[in-house]
Amino acid sequence: MAGMGGEGGTGGIDECATDNGGCGDATFYACENNDGAPPTCADIDECATNNGECGDATFYTCENNDGAPPTCADLDECATDNGGCGNALYNSCANNVAAPPTCSSLPWSPVGDVGFTSGNPLDTSMDVASDGTPYVGYANNADGQRAAVMRFNGAAWEYVGTPGFSAGSAGDLKIVLSPTDVPYVAYVDFVNGQRVTVQRYIDPTGWEVVGTAGFPAGAFPLDVALDFASDGTPYVGFADNGNGQKMRVMRMGVTAWEDFGAVGFSPGAAGDAVLAMAGSVAYVAFKDFANGQRITVMSNSGSGWSAVGPVGFGSNGAYGLKIAVNSVGTPYISFVDNGDSQKISVMSYSGSWNLVGLASFSYPFCLDSSLAFDSADTPYVAYSDNAGQKASAMWFVNGAWEFLGTSRFSSSSASETVIALDPDSPATPFVGYIDFGAGQRITVQSIK
Repeated sequence: MAGMGGEGGTGGIDECATDNGGCGDATFYACENNDGAPPTCADIDECATNNGECGDATFYTCENNDGAPPTCADLDECATDNGGCGNALYNSCANNVAAPPTCSSLPWSPVGDVGFTSGNPLDTSMDVASDGTPYVGYANNADGQRAAVMRFNGAAWEYVGTPGFSAGSAGDLKIVLSPTDVPYVAYVDFVNGQRVTVQRYIDPTGWEVVGTAGFPAGAFPLDVALDFASDGTPYVGFADNGNGQKMRVMRMGVTAWEDFGAVGFSPGAAGDAVLAMAGSVAYVAFKDFANGQRITVMSNSGSGWSAVGPVGFGSNGAYGLKIAVNSVGTPYISFVDNGDSQKISVMSYSGSWNLVGLASFSYPFCLDSSLAFDSADTPYVAYSDNAGQKASAMWFVNGAWEFLGTSRFSSSSASETVIALDPDSPATPFVGYIDFGAGQRITVQSIK
C-alpha cells in the first residue's frame, strides 16, 4: 500500500542504523534518517562540543575538519587588544601556552648620558623639534646661573651655540621652538634690571637678543612664560611684581616689544602664571590671589582680556599650574590639587571647565606637573611625587589616565619634571628632570 513501509509498518527503514547510513565514520559524520528518502549526511562540528577536546577555549582554538579530527592550536591572546595589557605603544604582551599572557610595562631609557649637563641646572625647560630632536634649556648654577641650551644630535648631547650666553644670571628660563624650529629662550635678566630678555639662536651666527634686552621698563617679572602665535610672532607673559604682581602679556612688534591688551589685566596678584597660544589667541592661567588663590584662565583674541569660564575655580592653593591648547583650540590645564592629597587633575574648557577623566588621578604628594599634547590631541602629563620623588608620566586613553610604561621610572629623586612630545611620532614622549642620582644634573628619558 502506498505510504506503507517495506516491512508492512507505517514508517520507513532507518538507514542510519546500519553503517551510519553510508555517511562515513560516525565519529566525524552525522546521519539523519528521512522517511521514504535517502538519509541526510553532514559533517560533525566537533568544535561545537567541549571545544573539540582541544582544551580550555580561553587559551586554545579549535578548527573543524571535514571527515577528520579537529585542528587544535594555542590561542595567541596578544593578537587581540594587546591581550588586555594596555596600549601596545607602551605595554608589551607575551603569549603563554594554556595560560593568561604576561603583561609588562615598557621601560624608559636614557636619551644619551644620564646627568649630561654640567653644574647644577635650574629652571629645566624642554621642547622637541619637528624632526624629533629634543632640546633642553636651563640656567647653569656652576656658571653664574647663565643660560645654556643643549640638544641631542642622535648620539650625544651638544651645546646650541655658546654655553652661558646670557649676559648674567637668568631666572625663570623657558625654551620654546618657533614654528620653524628656531630655538628661543625667555628669562628674567638679572644684569638688566631683573626684567625680561628674549634671545634666539641663528645658525651659524649664534644667540642674539630679540628686541631690547631687559624689557619692559619699570617691571619686575615673575613666572616668565613664552609661546608663539601660528604666524611665528613670539609672546611672553609674566606676573609683574612692579604692578601688584598682576598679569601682563607682550608680543614682539616690528622692532620692539609691545603690550598685548591692558597692562595688569588680572583681578589681582597672580601666581604660577603660564601662557599658551592658539593661532593668534593668547591664553593665560594663574593662581588668582583676588579669588581665594584659585585658578583663573583668561584669553585675548585681540579685543581685550576676558575670563574663560568663572574666575577663581577649583580648589584653594592649587600649584604646579600648566596650560596647553590642542589643535582645535580647546584649552586644557593641569595642576596639583592642594585640597586632595596634592594629586594632579586635568580640566578642559568647552563652554565650562570639566575634568578630563577622574579628579586627582596621580600618585599623591606631587611636586610639579607638566602638560603636552601629541599630534592626535591626546593629553600627556609628567610629574614627580614625594614617594622617593621619582618621575612618572601618564596619558589619557580610552577614557582614563594610564601610566606610560613603568611608573616612577627615574632611578633616583627627580625635580622640575617636564614632558615634551615628538610631533611626528606621538608614541615617543621625552621626559626631562634634574636627576639627584647624577649630581643634580639633567637627565632625559624616552619610551618607544
